[in-house]
Order: sequence, then structure tokens, then C-alpha cells
Amino acid sequence: MRGAPRLGCAFIPGLSLQALLRERPDLDPAAPIGVYPAEEPSARARLSAVNRAAAALGLHAGLGLPRARAIGPGAVLAPCTPAARELLFARARAAAETVAPAVEPGPAGVLYADLSDVRSLYGGEHGAAAALQAALRRAGIEGWIGVAGSRIAARAAARHGRGIEEVPEGQDRTFLAPLPLALLDASEEVRATWVRWGLATVGDFALLPRDGVGARLGPEGVRLHRIAGGEEVEPWQPGRPAEDVVESVELEWGVAQVEPLLFALRAPLDRLLARLSTSGLACGGMSFGFTLDPRGLWSREVEVAAPTREVRPLLGLVRWALTKEPPPAPVTGIRVAMAAARAPSAQLRLFGLPEAPPELLGTTLARIEALAGPGRSGAPVLSDTHFPGDESARLSRFAPPPPPDAGERVAPRGRTAAFRLFRPPRPVEVLVARGRPAALQGASLRGRVIDCAGPWTVAAAQVERAARALDCYDVALADGGTYRLVFDRLAGRWQVEGEYD
Repeated sequence: MRGAPRLGCAFIPGLSLQALLRERPDLDPAAPIGVYPAEEPSARARLSAVNRAAAALGLHAGLGLPRARAIGPGAVLAPCTPAARELLFARARAAAETVAPAVEPGPAGVLYADLSDVRSLYGGEHGAAAALQAALRRAGIEGWIGVAGSRIAARAAARHGRGIEEVPEGQDRTFLAPLPLALLDASEEVRATWVRWGLATVGDFALLPRDGVGARLGPEGVRLHRIAGGEEVEPWQPGRPAEDVVESVELEWGVAQVEPLLFALRAPLDRLLARLSTSGLACGGMSFGFTLDPRGLWSREVEVAAPTREVRPLLGLVRWALTKEPPPAPVTGIRVAMAAARAPSAQLRLFGLPEAPPELLGTTLARIEALAGPGRSGAPVLSDTHFPGDESARLSRFAPPPPPDAGERVAPRGRTAAFRLFRPPRPVEVLVARGRPAALQGASLRGRVIDCAGPWTVAAAQVERAARALDCYDVALADGGTYRLVFDRLAGRWQVEGEYD
């Protein structure tokens, strides 16, 4: 039976600073660095995060940018774009989903993971929290972990512990009691009321009678009072993985050759496949945006024959596409978007020979397409035409047929005749009696016609590739053979198209 819920909170300190350092590897992490939002005007922007070296100079989060430049003239003050922050947060979420499948995005820099059902996989609650932190570090992200029975207690534990902090089960209210009321996300009106009442900590507010709080502060006050008592007021809403995942790469200099571009693409493709695989997904297609030198953007779409998680066939497809149509100028930046697709799966068979694993099949198809080129591999589909001897076909996306239903009984079928085409058709001479074939003679075929069905006329309007008018007969000869006999009225000749076997 499932016990009390236990939530893990992953808090990413200095989210914008970590995103900036990941986006700009040329920066020295040991140098004093301050970050401000790129979307705000520089005259009114305020620092959102600083590293230890910048803090030693007197810089801190919330400091105005002009004042920060005056205090720390030697510090690097750089903007961080929303795309960089979102990309780092998406990486953190993908890493958390490798430990706990149910992950809920919280405020900026906060992720919640349900550890209730995965604790036994990691040797207990502390092991699950350590695995969550290790997953973030493998993704290149520093995170603090807190574990509690409610979101607010887990978040407070993560920020307080600066590593791994666990709140004992059933002790959320006790843990929250000495913390300041600023921890609760309250409106300005409620905060002003707390000041008038002389409240300073979460425990002070939790001790008030709930009926009186509701009468004076309304529904918001009741909700905050429940949160202060360590209760959960919102349903658990784990987010769904994004349909597309995106990675960006900035190059130090312009690259014009295909092989260096493929070398630069290997790492982001590996990361994208890892993010998809954590959600049980695979790559269903790719799109690339190349930033050109000195300016301009060049895009390219690459289709994938079947969903795959292997990077080698994907690199082969990219190589084929870039070799066929290289970028028109040196590339200084790359943006890769990978479309998520459901990875194929199959049930193991109890009887009969084992089937090829769907994942191996998708990888094989991708490699074949990388060798042959897009649009040159697939399943042949015959043209829907009545033209005799027409063998034209088109390629469609290959999909293996579904396995037969074990509970479905297939009725036995009687013997059916197979039709074998002659390539090329065999010319014959035909004796006609009363408007129907009576005998035929050719280089390898001769005999008397004992039974005849037809004619079936194919008019010129039914034939797309040539203007022809054909009379088709099915004839049975005295030697027991059955053939398809065709008379071309425009050319005035007889041919045997094939044999029924």
C-alpha cells in the first residue's frame, strides 16, 4: 500500500548564471561575473545572479546595472537570454525524469519530483535524492535537493540545505514554523495585514485559528494558512514532455566544411537523444538552423525513415543532406530541433521465431536511408492501374505489419492461382475463330485453346503512359496451362503477358 507522499525538490541556484556559462564557454567561471536579463533595457536592468568572485567585490542580485558597473569595474556583466534559461531548465527536467518519471515544473529554477514510488529503487529516500542530484550533475547542472511531504517544505529544505536536506515524515509544519513569512507567495494586501498583526514567521501564522483567518483574509488567507501548516492545496500535475527538443551551439569561428560541422553536431545530437530517451521517445525528424557569417540564417530539414535513438545513422543523414546542398556561407552557430516520436515496441512471442527488435529495425532503416539518400528507401507499392503488365511502383514509408492477434482464428483458404508475369511479354501467333482465340504458336509456347474468357478491353483513357487499346483474354490450352493473352489493336500484334500457376 502506498504511504504518505514524498516530494523531492530540485532547486537550481543561479539559474541565469549557469545558463550563461553554458551558453558562453569562453567565460572564466573563476572571474567575477554578474548576469542580468537580456530582455530588460540595460539602463533599468538589475542583476539576477552573481558568482562568488563577483560577490566578493560587493555585487549582489537585485543591484542595478549602472551601480554594479561602478562597484565592480573589473567584473564581467553579461546578459542572459530567455532561450538560454529555458534550455537549461529543460535539460534539468530531462535529467530529473531519468530518476522519477513524474516531474512537475515549478517556479523559475525549481522542479518537483514524486519520489514516493521510486525510493526502493535507490535504497531509500536519501538514495533517491542523491540520484536526483547526480543526474543533474551529469547534465552539467548544479542543484540542491530537498525532500518533504509538501511542495513548500521541499523547496524550503532545498534552499536551506545547499546540498541534500530531508524533512522527516510528518514534520513539515515543524520545519516550516521558524521560517520567515516571505516564503509564502502572498499578495501585497495580505503581507500588509501580516505586518499590522505583528507576524514574522510561518509558525506564527499557522497558530492562528483558520476560521478567523478566513473571515479576515478570505479564500487566499485560508489557502496560505493550509500551506503554512504543511498541507498540499494544489493537485499533483506532472508536466508532459515537449514534442520537440532543441539544442544550440555557438562556434568560435566560421566553419565551411561538412566534416567540422558534423563534429560540432555530434554533442548536441547526443544530448537531444538522451533527453528524448528519458521520456521513452525517439527521433522522428530533425530541423537545423545555421547562423551564417557575416549575417543570415540558413535552414535545413532532414527526414528520418523510422524513429531511432542511434546517433550514427542520424549523422549519416545530416552528412548526405549537407554534402548535397552545403551552407552558402561559413557557419558560426547551429540550432538543432529534434521532433519526438513514439519509440516502437513489440510484445515478445511465446511461440515461433523471435522478431527483430523494433529499435534495431528503426536504426537499420535510418542507416539505409543515410547510405541511399532520403526518398530512396521504403516499401514498394504497386500503382493502382488495370494496365496489363504494368509494373510501375512507388516508394512509401516502411512500416512492419502488426503481429497477428493470438486470439484471432484465421479461416482456412482454398488453393488460389498465382499469376507470373513474363518479362518481356512473349510474342505469339494466334488463330482466331469466330472472333475468339482458337490456337496459338510461339517460340516456347504452342497449343490449342480449349477454354477462353474475355475479352476485357483496356481503353486508351485508362492508360497513362501510352496511348494503347488492348483486348485481354484468359485462355486454357490443351496441355493444361492457363495464360493471359493480350491483343494490341493499335499495333496489331498478340502477346502472352503471363501464366497462371
